[in-house]
Amino acid sequence: MPELQSALAELASVAADCLAAAPSSAASSTDDALLEMQSRLADANRLLTATAAALAAEVSHRSRRELGYDGLAQKRGARTPEALV
Repeated sequence: MPELQSALAELASVAADCLAAAPSSAASSTDDALLEMQSRLADANRLLTATAAALAAEVSHRSRRELGYDGLAQKRGARTPEALV
């Protein structure tokens, strides 16, 4: 998990840099470059969504009903894993 945490921290930093650069980069880009950037961002978003789903599945598994109050969601004060996430 440390690799994922490190990757997420780096991703957050890169995302912040991209957000800061986006308005000027978009305004000065050609149509083709603009569409390429949008396509690459959409690809990255799909990968992030898939990663978030995998992590949510693990939260759900650790919160399964048979664990009762020892389940992750219950231990964190949430009735369901969905409420926790």
